[in-house]
Amino acid sequence: MKAFLQQTITVFQAASMVCCLSSQAIAGQIWAGAGQIISGSGQGASVTLTLDINGNQATIVNGPSSGSIVSLNGGITAAGQWVFRGSDSELQVTLYTNSQQTVFYKLSPAR
Repeated sequence: MKAFLQQTITVFQAASMVCCLSSQAIAGQIWAGAGQIISGSGQGASVTLTLDINGNQATIVNGPSSGSIVSLNGGITAAGQWVFRGSDSELQVTLYTNSQQTVFYKLSPAR
């Protein structure tokens, strides 16, 4: 129970630090990149993620919960809690999975 509470607190802290993304600047683009499982089962493993950004929403093209739509303000899919931070040239995505993993991705516009 203590670990669950610590992860929940971490999620809320991360969500409270999310800066407003300029959805107009990144909208209408495919973003792709690599990431790493930074805690939990499989720690250290490399992973990939591809998102199709449309307005203030991201469709997960390739990655956990493929096909799901999540708000760039953060949201929950079957995979877990998503947190987005970024700029026009880089999108940082943190996924706190339901299986107690933390996955961090750095994405850039796909060419």
